[in-house]
Amino acid sequence: MQKPIEKNVYFYKTVADPTFKLFEDNEQIRLYKIFSTVFYKGCITYVYNEENSTHRFEIISFDDSHIFGIYSKEEQSPNPLMQFRIRTTNETESIIPEGDPDKVLEYYTFFLVNFEKGLAATIYNKQASSIDKILQSYFFASNCNMSMIPYCMDNVKEAIKSFKRVSDISYTYNSNIASHEFKTMSELRNFDMEVESLKIKLKISRAGSRLLEDIIKHPSNKFTSFKIKGFSDDAAQQCFDTIKKSFMRTTKIIIGDEPKNNLQAIKNTLLLEISRIVNN
Repeated sequence: MQKPIEKNVYFYKTVADPTFKLFEDNEQIRLYKIFSTVFYKGCITYVYNEENSTHRFEIISFDDSHIFGIYSKEEQSPNPLMQFRIRTTNETESIIPEGDPDKVLEYYTFFLVNFEKGLAATIYNKQASSIDKILQSYFFASNCNMSMIPYCMDNVKEAIKSFKRVSDISYTYNSNIASHEFKTMSELRNFDMEVESLKIKLKISRAGSRLLEDIIKHPSNKFTSFKIKGFSDDAAQQCFDTIKKSFMRTTKIIIGDEPKNNLQAIKNTLLLEISRIVNN
């Protein structure tokens, strides 16, 4: 039995921008129709080439409530210092066999768009982390305008209250004040240098009863970012930036050596995470 592992889930507000092709006032219907226009052949794999990179959208399920699929990006320059090894014999073989131009190495991740909620969720993979930009570009190339904006919680107070426990706080001073704050650090202020950015990270061993209230009241004009990391009531790790209003959760999801064997579980997890965000 495969054990659940923790993966970051990123959320995006997804909007079908009005165009001459779409006159629907209902946002859910408009979003469904614009995805139907771009992925008009249904559940197949769509290839998109941009700036010498090849991207693919493999649509797994698609109806008027959601679209679920896999986004993949070809690795243009696979690391030559990687290989497969057979443990029992110690024999090795190349990751991509020589003389086989039809085989390519890809990094991929899963994504789901809930049309009713106007939200997309994707499992973070550093090597395939630009799905929002690539998907928007693919729509634009198909003469459709669709926006994916990192999910924000405008009500800072409500967002902070969603934390049951805070474990980390990290903040970055803006460029106007970074140098001044650096010079107040006695251990470093005599160093012969100037700084244009200063980031502080605090690991919290104990959080008092007033901490969340203190964060809410703290002035924000000094910072370009002020991130709180911790845990929610359902024990999920989450991160909220009080300046950018961006919100991210880490969830436990079953992804083993063959993630595609757990498609339904992954889909259900992404649907559940969107529901939790909306009802937070």
